[in-house]
Amino acid sequence: MSVSGLRSPAVGVITCTPPWQIDPTCTTADAQDDATRFHDAPCLHEAPKPKDRLTTAQWFLRTSPTTGGADIAFPYGDPGDLPIVGDWNGDGVDTVGVRRGNVFLLRNSNTPGAAEIAFVYGDPQDYIIVGDWDGDGKDGIGIVRGNTWYLRNSLTSGPAEMTFSFGNPLDRPVVGKWRKGQKADSVGVVRGSTWYLRNNATGLADIVFDYGDPNDKVLVGDWDGDGVDTPCVVRGTTFYVRNSNSSGVADATFSYGDSGDLLLAGKWTQGAPTGPGVAR
Repeated sequence: MSVSGLRSPAVGVITCTPPWQIDPTCTTADAQDDATRFHDAPCLHEAPKPKDRLTTAQWFLRTSPTTGGADIAFPYGDPGDLPIVGDWNGDGVDTVGVRRGNVFLLRNSNTPGAAEIAFVYGDPQDYIIVGDWDGDGKDGIGIVRGNTWYLRNSLTSGPAEMTFSFGNPLDRPVVGKWRKGQKADSVGVVRGSTWYLRNNATGLADIVFDYGDPNDKVLVGDWDGDGVDTPCVVRGTTFYVRNSNSSGVADATFSYGDSGDLLLAGKWTQGAPTGPGVAR
């Protein structure tokens, strides 16, 4: 009996003779493909969300290291930008900027408006640091790639003007003036809860101490206005400030912002100590 639409089954041959002895076009090479063993594909996953990037491009700055609302609030940048702050013009006030890809867009006042400084530096995946590398009162940009630091003094496109290695690739870089009277910023890293700070651009750490917990977020600032930058760790929305570069308990504690905010620290008005800021 035949059924319309159905094909006759194919006939196979069972043999104990290796196939390459029957058909010379066969090969003994292993043709196994493990690509499907994971049963996975990029389309099965949600696209990764950018880390440490603006979502609403709103900034909220507080001029003192105390609990309270924002003293300065404004929009700047676009969602997806990386927020940074620095004293770009040497007037003693830290103002905002963003990195978009490898393009830096900086503003000389904490107000909405167009970028006043724009240049290209580094690669989009580089870790960004900001500091006054030559002691002229103006902050420059730096990048950390692995454990190599590339610092540039001028806010223009071009090669690094200072390059050196410090720390390990998984360390968290920090920048500050660790001694009273220091003009140029120095570098440091946080490894777990241990801080390694250098007084000069090259060499081993000059200051080593433990502060905070490994999962804390870290900031640096002149919290008491004495001219020395010291550590702050943040847990949730609570800031734990220490006024010396040494182990010990927090000298000041305050709350600011919401959980998930991008954390900032800066001198938002002339003559003020470092205050907290957040960007969303």
